[in-house]
Amino acid sequence: MAQEEDTTLDSLIDEGLRAVLARRGEERRYVLPDVSVGGEGLQPEVRAAAWSELCSLAYEDRL
Repeated sequence: MAQEEDTTLDSLIDEGLRAVLARRGEERRYVLPDVSVGGEGLQPEVRAAAWSELCSLAYEDRL
């Protein structure tokens, strides 16, 4: 069928899933829960650090 419609199997599956969800009226979006914590952000000594430096600090005992 995908070949007949000049599309991919993934596209057909996606289209079918969207049609089923629309028919059921269950197209709800997932909302991430707010897991914010209090505080002032990064510690002063690492506020200007590059991302690679932050990763090294975060995982230094696991590398």
